[in-house]
Amino acid sequence: MCYAGHGYPLKLLLAEEGGILTDCSITTMDADDVVDFNFSSTDVLNKVIMKSLALKDAFQELDMTSDVIQILMSPDAPYFRISTFGNSGSAHVDYPKDSEMVETFECVQTQSNRYKTSLLKPSTKALVPSNKVSIRMDDRGFLSLQYMILNEDGQICFVEYLEQVPSQAPTPQEPKDEGEEPHTSPKVEEEQPKEEQQEEAQEEQKPETPKSPKAQDEEEQPPSEEPSGEEQQEQPAEAVEQPEGGEEVGQPEAEGDEGTEEQAGSRPASSASIMSNSSSMRGMSPIAPQERFKVTFLLPLEKQYTCPQCKDVLRYPVQFEECGHRVCSSCYHEYLRVEPRCPVDQVSINRDKCSLDKELNMEIMSLEAKCNNNEWGCRWEGYHNGVQEHMEECEYADILCVNDCGAKFQRRFQQKHLDKDCRKKIISCAFCDSRFLREEKKLHLEDCLKVPLPCPNKCDKKLTIARDELDKHIEEDCPRTKIVCQFEEIGCPHRCAREKLARHYKTGIIEHVRLLYDIIMKQGQRLDQHHELLQDHGALLETHQTRLADMERVNRTQLIWRIDEFGRKMKEAKNGNTPTLFSPPFYTSRHGYRLAASLCLNGDGKGKGTHISAFISILKGAYDNLLKWPFSYRVSFYLLDQNNDPSLRKHIRFSIKPNPCPDNEPFLGQPKKIEKNASFGGAKFANQEEVESRTYVKDDVIYLKIAVDCDGTAEP
Repeated sequence: MCYAGHGYPLKLLLAEEGGILTDCSITTMDADDVVDFNFSSTDVLNKVIMKSLALKDAFQELDMTSDVIQILMSPDAPYFRISTFGNSGSAHVDYPKDSEMVETFECVQTQSNRYKTSLLKPSTKALVPSNKVSIRMDDRGFLSLQYMILNEDGQICFVEYLEQVPSQAPTPQEPKDEGEEPHTSPKVEEEQPKEEQQEEAQEEQKPETPKSPKAQDEEEQPPSEEPSGEEQQEQPAEAVEQPEGGEEVGQPEAEGDEGTEEQAGSRPASSASIMSNSSSMRGMSPIAPQERFKVTFLLPLEKQYTCPQCKDVLRYPVQFEECGHRVCSSCYHEYLRVEPRCPVDQVSINRDKCSLDKELNMEIMSLEAKCNNNEWGCRWEGYHNGVQEHMEECEYADILCVNDCGAKFQRRFQQKHLDKDCRKKIISCAFCDSRFLREEKKLHLEDCLKVPLPCPNKCDKKLTIARDELDKHIEEDCPRTKIVCQFEEIGCPHRCAREKLARHYKTGIIEHVRLLYDIIMKQGQRLDQHHELLQDHGALLETHQTRLADMERVNRTQLIWRIDEFGRKMKEAKNGNTPTLFSPPFYTSRHGYRLAASLCLNGDGKGKGTHISAFISILKGAYDNLLKWPFSYRVSFYLLDQNNDPSLRKHIRFSIKPNPCPDNEPFLGQPKKIEKNASFGGAKFANQEEVESRTYVKDDVIYLKIAVDCDGTAEP
């Protein structure tokens, strides 16, 4: 395994048995910087709150094949613009600050940043269910997309996405030839003195750069100069070409190449080292050099610590070798745009002979300072390098509400504001378990079922009752509810409050008795009339009972006999196993003749083998001594058709009228010594082929109906 150093691949050589060699080369890359996602609302420069539907429509209209999405916020037109640069060209969506879709527009200064489309796309998942979206950008160019979502329970929740401006970290490049032109716009923060590098290399220690690494990192992305997409891609490549070990920025490339070869494998290139250090320092000092953070010093600021260009304290001072004067690193870059001259004595400056004055910078950072909010009562005193850290915690610093209600106040009043004034804070109802925004409290209390209310009848000034129990109180308990007298049904019209009703009952006894007496007298008269009607109805009822008994005798002179498993029983009858089937006994009426039917499925006598024979027998009954003998009433047999259409049914009917002659006495006489008489009927009742040809048999069941024409006159 072999690794030549920074920018070179990792090579692996594997030798296996049999002479097989495997050669592998793995490309190495610089690690990404650790991103500081400490997005503070106090650092927000621009903010737009708009309806989510508007942002969703914008994403649908823009060309999402673009690698980046540019967001512009400006105090002037076009105010708020979203742009893409895809395969079909550039596309822009503008929103005026007074648009119906825009609820809040706060813009301090113009900002235009580009963000990777691939990182913004996942946020659209939260965009769909959201109602509003807050778009904020801070002084570092960080983008915050905060979505407000109303869930099914009526509670409000927030989903926030953070994205930084695409990193400009350098990528490894091959060394250039001597004839190639050196970098014309160097970053002074990427330079270290040659002597210091040699000492650090001998001691094998990391370079101690307390503040300049941060300035070096921040200068790679100055907010005042928004580079185009091509510049963002080309600029890191140029930064890698800076030589390592040279004292002056922009010295010949040949020396840089030589230095790289000598130190290969021992330490990374200069630019990569600077990026690593700036990442570690970002967590210690979150304020960026270009912010021009105001600092109030305890003593008057000496001239040597003042920038001659911006008239403010020097911030990461860059020293001119020609005259020795210094300017801020941010002011230095402004000189690169024109012919550089010293702002003090107008001496021409060679931009390749400028360096960062670390010692002076450390002196400035060690100057004693006090809080900017001293006039408001803050008594903090410390050093320049601790001002930013203090301001992030200063109780007298102005901050915006964390709930984006728009209020601005000192940090010490934040809890008081959240507890009492913030309109956007989610609070709980004091009477139920509901949660809502403080600004919606009035609407909630108008409908809350647990809000205590006074009685509308003012029965007790101190009494309060929950809204959902108020109706029950009025109907059952309130002493001032007007109710009617309980004797209303007997004619008392009195109506008064519940608390006065007892007095009415006491004073109205005589009136109630008189009303009751009148009702009793009227009821007595009605009872006499009802008694007369009851007697008439009793006589009529006896007559109807007699007629009903006669009708009952007539209607009960029939039997419908159900015969199951007809197929099996027919087969047994043809085999001679069960020649005859007998019905259950039945009476022609309640006190009539007792009869029983029999059926020979394979026929009997002349109908044997071709017909079904049906017979009737007179059985010994309980009321025979009261009946007329011999039996002389017509008996009819019906084999019922089971067709689903009643109009197509064709029943098989056979009727026989007994002849009461002496010869038929064994058939028609009163059974005395025997249990039943001999049977009589029809041997050819129904043809077997006809029975099977129609729907007389259905579900292997047939029905036989026996009707006796008794008129009821023979019964007792």
